[in-house]
Amino acid sequence: MKRRSLLFSVVVVSLLFAGCGSDINNQKSTKSDKKTFLSDSTSYNAFLEKGKNSVMSTGMTLVQNLTGAIEKGGTTYAIEFCKLQAQPLTDSMSTLSGSNIKRVTDRPRNPLNKANADELSYILQLKSMLAAGEKATPTLSESNGKITGYYPIITGELCMKCHGDKASIEKNILDKISKLYTSDSATGYKPNELRGLWVVEMSK
Repeated sequence: MKRRSLLFSVVVVSLLFAGCGSDINNQKSTKSDKKTFLSDSTSYNAFLEKGKNSVMSTGMTLVQNLTGAIEKGGTTYAIEFCKLQAQPLTDSMSTLSGSNIKRVTDRPRNPLNKANADELSYILQLKSMLAAGEKATPTLSESNGKITGYYPIITGELCMKCHGDKASIEKNILDKISKLYTSDSATGYKPNELRGLWVVEMSK
């Protein structure tokens, strides 16, 4: 029972802090995206893949560290650990990959993850796509010699443990979130909704 509880905690917390079920493995860009960025589809797809690999590596690093935190002090301890360490760990992966990696959203838990104007514009576009029954897909943009990849984060069932309706979140988890994030706006989600974006800035 203890092993099962630990495994469940690992999955819940890793999804919470490493992407909430972002389906980047199966996402491909649309042709319209390519026309607005590069006529060379090979180059476009190469950068899209590079960004995806950076996201996956960063997510795995967060999961591994959170697993250790859960083993040490349980789920609520891991939430506190992540508040202090998630950003430094993400920054270290940015250095390792040679890219600038971050997670953003229009409804942040941590104010540092608030989307800027460009990111918010794409978030709203993706929400419109999902509302129309289309699949949210990643895209690239180019500015000032930099290529930026935007990778959708889609909520899954397990994300509801920390991002669903407050009435459905376990009290000890909700209390810890409320204590650490006094301006939290990241609850009230349903499965298969857009939680935010992984953003990867790469040198051209």
